[in-house]
Amino acid sequence: DNTDIDGRILDLSSYLEALSSIISVTEHLSENVIVSLEKLTVFQIDKFPKVPSRVHFIVPKVVIRILLSVQPKRELFLNFLAQVVYQGLVKTCSHPIVAEAEALKDKTSVNEQQIQKEMELESSLKIVTYKDYIYLWKSVLNVVQLKELNPLGITLEQRQSLMETVYDELIRSSLVLVSKLDLNLTQPPTKSQDDENKEEISSDPLHGVQPNNMTDYYIFINLVDFLRDLLNDTCTELFPKWVFIFGKEIIFLSTRHPYHSGFYKLISLTLSICSKIGFFKEFACRNENFSIKTENVSEEKWRSFQLFSKFVSEVAVRQQQFKDELLAACLGVLLNLPIEIVLHQINVLIPCLESALKLGVSYLPLASAAVSALERWSDNIPLDIMKPHFSQLLPYLNCYLLASTIQDDTLVSNAKMKKNNLKAAHKMSTKSVRRSNQSALDAVLDDPALLKIQQRIVSFLGRLGEHNVALLENAYEKLDEVAIAWDSHYRNHLKYSVPFQDMKPDIYFDDFLPRIMEIAIKSSVRQAKVAACEALHSLVLFMVGRGSLLPDDLQTKYSMEAIYKKLFPGLLELACDVEQVTKQLFQPLVFQIIHWFTCNRVSKSPETSVILLCLWDGVTNNQNAALRDFSALGLREFFLWSIKQSSSDKQKQTENFLSKLHSFSLHPNAFKRMGAALTFNNIYRIFREEEPLVKKFTIQLLVQFVDSLAIAHTDDVSLGTQKQCIIALDHIQRIIVNKQKLFLKTDESRKKPECLEEATLQCTVLWLLRQCGCIQIECRHKCMELVEKLAPFIPGFKSASSYLLTYNNLGKNIFEDVFENVLKKFSNSGLHNQMSFKCICFWLEALQTSMDCYQWVF
Repeated sequence: DNTDIDGRILDLSSYLEALSSIISVTEHLSENVIVSLEKLTVFQIDKFPKVPSRVHFIVPKVVIRILLSVQPKRELFLNFLAQVVYQGLVKTCSHPIVAEAEALKDKTSVNEQQIQKEMELESSLKIVTYKDYIYLWKSVLNVVQLKELNPLGITLEQRQSLMETVYDELIRSSLVLVSKLDLNLTQPPTKSQDDENKEEISSDPLHGVQPNNMTDYYIFINLVDFLRDLLNDTCTELFPKWVFIFGKEIIFLSTRHPYHSGFYKLISLTLSICSKIGFFKEFACRNENFSIKTENVSEEKWRSFQLFSKFVSEVAVRQQQFKDELLAACLGVLLNLPIEIVLHQINVLIPCLESALKLGVSYLPLASAAVSALERWSDNIPLDIMKPHFSQLLPYLNCYLLASTIQDDTLVSNAKMKKNNLKAAHKMSTKSVRRSNQSALDAVLDDPALLKIQQRIVSFLGRLGEHNVALLENAYEKLDEVAIAWDSHYRNHLKYSVPFQDMKPDIYFDDFLPRIMEIAIKSSVRQAKVAACEALHSLVLFMVGRGSLLPDDLQTKYSMEAIYKKLFPGLLELACDVEQVTKQLFQPLVFQIIHWFTCNRVSKSPETSVILLCLWDGVTNNQNAALRDFSALGLREFFLWSIKQSSSDKQKQTENFLSKLHSFSLHPNAFKRMGAALTFNNIYRIFREEEPLVKKFTIQLLVQFVDSLAIAHTDDVSLGTQKQCIIALDHIQRIIVNKQKLFLKTDESRKKPECLEEATLQCTVLWLLRQCGCIQIECRHKCMELVEKLAPFIPGFKSASSYLLTYNNLGKNIFEDVFENVLKKFSNSGLHNQMSFKCICFWLEALQTSMDCYQWVF
């Protein structure tokens, strides 16, 4: 009976304490005794949350006494300790995660009195989490300061030795546990056709995936949070010898599992401890080149510095495709870096700090970390390095300070109310009045986190002295946003006559829009933000309605193009805001606006062009992954409703859409290319159903995305450009396979790429075969796959191998034309006579290409 066992936990503590006394005077211990002792100790740790809080101190004392009694028997102790710590760690983390436990507690609790009663009685219904074990582990690690051991006469040397041994084993066991967990992510099972049509394509790498093993995933989450709570301020002086080992292992695992935020949190913890203990203080010299080890730096510290410096560069790129918690975790790594690494990576880190300050408006924990980083960097990095960046960073602080205006007004109003009611308080005691006034003040200051951030910002700006002028340095550049109307030619678009009984005064909302938009986007006070969002939502509906009522002959004269040019980017940003109410308000609204402006009546209006341009800007944004994804959904809606609401002979808009897609797919900018691929992947299911578009554009799309994949060879893999291009080519391959007959003959309406003699399947496969000899690895492999998939659909060929044989039989030599083409060009160019590093790399790439091709064929 579990209830009976829980009630006798204290008896177990007494029993273990007695055993420790016996073991301490026993010379030899059998294996059976050690195994039994392990199980009892682990069981005691497992049941620790069931021990009444008033006697919690007994359990860590008992565990320490057991460890001390076995410690003299060195041949048994290390294995015993390893088992106890590892199993204890597993038991600690094998409980519901804190977020779920709190949600369940809120759901099951009837009222506060019941909760209090359960806490007092230590009810067995209490939901246990890893937090309930923190006291136990901290007490064991703080064995040196544990007062309960003083009467036992345990020497300081024994305590110090035990503390170091337990700490080392805790780190070691954590690494072992993480390595054993199944943290792979899998795609959900194959969906039905209906579900496939509804599926969204996203640049978010976590879109549509789920943990392979949910139990292991929860253990991992608990382990990460447990280590962060325990190690951040406990025995940090013992961490230096683990910096490289722990950091290297976690970085390796984060490379294998880059989409788990927990690994970034553990690396952030490591870097935070390094900052506290000054681990990299020898690297403080900014003028020294630490790519080569110097005499005053130990081997381990130099390797650690190189390891984290390289990883920082990777994370700075990787975080550009992340959003939500994963983005916050990556930014946490960059914001917790030791000053010595920041000093050598400052140009990479400043844009990341900008992103953190911008996103922190809606997520205050990130804002707090960003402000802490800004304070730390400014206090410890030479002014001549930081000063040029103040004009980029300080303006973001203004958003946090503006929130105080609302609260200050409320405080003044509240103070007046208290003054008016002071006379009525003469019957109350002084203590009661103070308590009442404090309660009123607490009610007003309902967001202490924001107030603390504001106070820190004001203090930081004060410490900067004359350099805080950078807060306003670029203000003149944004002066037009507040000083000039959005539409300077006509400012009465949003006229509203208030229907009072005796009169109808006119209110013009045009001048209100900029300020309402600013509060909706930038306010860090939730009440103000939500109110501004609701007001903006109503005004946008009113605006669309006013525009729809204008006669056709007045549409041009009273065009709202200038307003939409300012308004729509803000609407897109709000539609992917982290605040749920904001997102729920504006996502449907944006889609409704798109539906309206694609109808025949207004499809050629300037407003429609502005909205489409804003969507393209959003899908190619280089900072906000959520904005890219939502803009891609918006473009899908635009494409779908343009087809729905236009006649078959008026598809000019959709053709212009695909032409824009073509230009972006070959753009030098990686985010433009990723935006093009992401957009096509979202419109693919609509595109494949439109036979005229399929017939006209499919061959061109295939060629352009192969070229786009070749260009993406130099992009960082973590950006996701290569992945999106490969998905796009998979979609095009599926279209060609299913509608192969359309592409066997030439068609006058079909777009013909310049690299093809004819826009047919035969010429396309021949071109793909030649691309198999390109030096870009991803492009080469994809072209090989496409040749294998598409060659069997050419009349007269049953497989890719028969196609390759026919190619040789036609008097051509596939080995010279394709496989060794790059090597031949290298030899003919005369570069083989040069011994530069660049030439050697090019020759090796050419050699790899040839070997890859031969391996593919044979």
